[in-house]
Amino acid sequence: MEKGNKKLSWTNELMRKSIHLGYSLSGFLYFYFDRTQMLYILGIISVAMIIVDLVRTKMKPVQNLYVDAFGKILRDHERNNKKSLFTGGTYLVIATFICILLFPKEVAIKSIFIIIFCDSAAAIIGKLFGSAKVWGKTIEGSLAFVAVGMVVIFLTPNYTLSINEYYVAASCLLLTSIVELLPIKFDDNIFIPLFYGGIYMLLLKLFII
Repeated sequence: MEKGNKKLSWTNELMRKSIHLGYSLSGFLYFYFDRTQMLYILGIISVAMIIVDLVRTKMKPVQNLYVDAFGKILRDHERNNKKSLFTGGTYLVIATFICILLFPKEVAIKSIFIIIFCDSAAAIIGKLFGSAKVWGKTIEGSLAFVAVGMVVIFLTPNYTLSINEYYVAASCLLLTSIVELLPIKFDDNIFIPLFYGGIYMLLLKLFII
């Protein structure tokens, strides 16, 4: 659920989320690649993106070139290096790497899809229909987040054979949607998947495993 950003038009917001959705390929690839292969691939991409972000914070010409190329889809804090060192895209790749490193494949895939599909749905629905706001985020966006998340839960594989895992997954989704509304300063792209996956594993160990 993205915070409002008046400087991003509807067209640019849609373009940003289209790129976001395109990154769902990483989750689908994990169905076919093993953990080590995915970590190598994402590790290389993460390092490359971190280097780009660090270079542009130190070199004004590089920053200007970056803004010229991607300025239409950058949020205010991504344009201002004093507010955020990395862009949302960099945080998303780092989060994917950490999810695959820490969580079982099934939980990692769910966590990746939650941030990609649910957050995109929340931003789009919130921008189109959002009116009731809590700390700058829309209730309509939150409902879209949960609705799409339920679809993700039922279409992705579970870690165990227990039917109760669906209750765990749904509980984690609701907790994530509530916590995400809070005015926490962490970037959603790294906070949401790690929170969801972490709570998921905790509840699995408490009630199922």
